[in-house]
Amino acid sequence: MHFVTGVAFTPRQSRLVTSTYYMDETTIWDAQTGTRIGSVKGSIHTELAARFSSKGNLLALGDFDGNVSVVDYGAAEIVYRIADHKAP
Repeated sequence: MHFVTGVAFTPRQSRLVTSTYYMDETTIWDAQTGTRIGSVKGSIHTELAARFSSKGNLLALGDFDGNVSVVDYGAAEIVYRIADHKAP
C-alpha cells in the first residue's frame, strides 16, 4: 500500500512535492496543472515529511528511521544528511 506522508509547496506555490510511504523518492508536481515534473532522491528510507526553505532552494526531507536529508532543489542533489536524528 502507498500513501502520502508529506506535502510541501514551494514558497511561490508553483510546485508541490509529495513524499509517499514505501517509496524512496519525493515527487515534484506542477501545482497549477497537476503534472508530474520529476522526483528527488533524498532518502534511502520511507520519507515522512517534506519542507522547503523560505527561499525555496533547499528541501528538507525527514524519514522513518530518523534521518534528515537536505536537498538542493534545483540540482536535485543531497547537500547533507543528518543520520539517526533523535528528538531531545
